[in-house]
Amino acid sequence: MKKISILPVFLFASSVCIHAQSEPTKNKEATEWIQLSDTTYKFTISYPAQWTKKLPNTNTRFFFTTPLASDSDNFRENVNGIARKIEEKGFTILAATDDIKESLAKKLGNFNLIKATESKWFGADELALEYTGTNETDGVIYNVHFLQRIAAINGILITLTYTADNSQYELYLPMVKKIFNSFKFYQ
Repeated sequence: MKKISILPVFLFASSVCIHAQSEPTKNKEATEWIQLSDTTYKFTISYPAQWTKKLPNTNTRFFFTTPLASDSDNFRENVNGIARKIEEKGFTILAATDDIKESLAKKLGNFNLIKATESKWFGADELALEYTGTNETDGVIYNVHFLQRIAAINGILITLTYTADNSQYELYLPMVKKIFNSFKFYQ
């Protein structure tokens, strides 16, 4: 199978660890949500007001981080979205599935694929992945748990990724699912 050139860097960029830099927030329940609109790729997504939004770069369109769980918390769980125009003719997510998995296994220590499912998202083929592994940042090794939705929609490769410390994955999962489900395209 032809290697899909945009996938290795594209997918691994979504697994960035964030070190905590601010004061802890004890309340994990969001009562207010903020809607972000991306005028370049014409989508909206909502996130809890208590989470922090980081500014986007060329491919990373949004990056939301959780409040600190405690004074000793040194990892911020996060949700990010990457969008990129697809330049390769005939690109499909389903044809790229093996390349995606192989790329993740090479880039993430102790890669363990928990689940890979194929479905439809906005009428396009979608690959949903759940996996764990280790990631080293500034000499610290983190045991991380990921949930991703990947689809090629209207010529744009979209990846939504939830990255969490293994011990915090379930805590934020219900809210993350709400964030993922809030993703919508507009005209």
